[in-house]
Amino acid sequence: MTEMVAVNGFKIATKVSGKPGAPWITLSNSLGTTHRMWAPQMSLLEDNFRVLCYDTRGHGQSDVPPAPYSFNDLISDVIALLDHFSIQRTDFMGLSIGGMTALGLALSHPERLNRIICADARAVATEPFRQIWKDRAKMMDEGGVEAVWPSTRERWFIATNDDDVEQFRNEFILMPVEGLKGCGAALQGLDYLKNLSKITTPTFYIGGESDSGAPSNTMQEMANATPGSHYHAVPGAAHIANFDNPGEYNKAIANYLGIS
Repeated sequence: MTEMVAVNGFKIATKVSGKPGAPWITLSNSLGTTHRMWAPQMSLLEDNFRVLCYDTRGHGQSDVPPAPYSFNDLISDVIALLDHFSIQRTDFMGLSIGGMTALGLALSHPERLNRIICADARAVATEPFRQIWKDRAKMMDEGGVEAVWPSTRERWFIATNDDDVEQFRNEFILMPVEGLKGCGAALQGLDYLKNLSKITTPTFYIGGESDSGAPSNTMQEMANATPGSHYHAVPGAAHIANFDNPGEYNKAIANYLGIS
């Protein structure tokens, strides 16, 4: 059951599941999806953890505060959710903007984290990356969210079946333009790379081997810059690697988390 939790003057849709009394893991969705993107991981995680999922502000059932947003905003939302559920420490797994949020949490609130999994993410916004998001915002202003779906679908999947892709599309085209543009503004301000050497939280990087949005060489550089971390490339997967090749993705995170 989804619970609407008041944070920072608006409400975020959350779902708690898994084993009562078990350690917590918190899951953060990618831009343009909802907490349902984690469906292939839920059985594995619910057997071993108390699981907190949420829809990032401006996404899914969560409210849509006025844009623009920053990563400080997204991090503040997470801390408010942890406080609401009396979670002192949690493992944290995020993909794309969720993975970037994980890095921000590790840099600003390491005392609330046990381990992080940063999936299919970048650590800094280059000028070409910022321009992509400016162009997408213009496309959405002119043609709505559906105008950017074809290019998004091409980046996200190479192996996922058509029925599952259609479900992602159906959620994506219902996203509020304000929410996507708000998070796009946060992405344009991304600037964590220079501070990755300061991360003390155990960190695991994972991403699709064919992810053009967060290429393998980029993620390997992030792992090289983060003390004690390593990177795993998921074969046969693009940006939404957890859905494109869930078997390999689950095997890798289970090994990192020490679960089965």
